[in-house]
Amino acid sequence: MEHSVAMRMIGNNYSKEKEEEINFWHMADHVPLVLRGPATGNERFQRIGEDPAYPKYLATYDFESEKALQDYLNSPLLTEARDQVPQERRDKGYFMSV
Repeated sequence: MEHSVAMRMIGNNYSKEKEEEINFWHMADHVPLVLRGPATGNERFQRIGEDPAYPKYLATYDFESEKALQDYLNSPLLTEARDQVPQERRDKGYFMSV
C-alpha cells in the first residue's frame, strides 16, 4: 500500500440533530467533489469516547506531494468545497478545521 507524501486533516463537530444529514452529505456530495482534484484518497474516522477536547470526526485527504496539496489549497476547487457547506452550519460551529 502506498502512502501519501502530504495530508490535509479536518476535524468536525456538529449537533446530534444534524449528524445523520451531515454524514450523508459528506459521503455523497463532499468527498466526491474534493476527489475531483489532486487528492488521491480520503478516510474518515470517528472518535471513540466523549472527550470534547477532540473533534468527533476526523477526515483526511491524501496528496502525492506537498506541491499537489498546495495547489489544491490555492485552487477554485477548495473554494467550491468550502462554499458547499451551508452557511447555517458554518455559523453554528458544526464544522471546525484543526
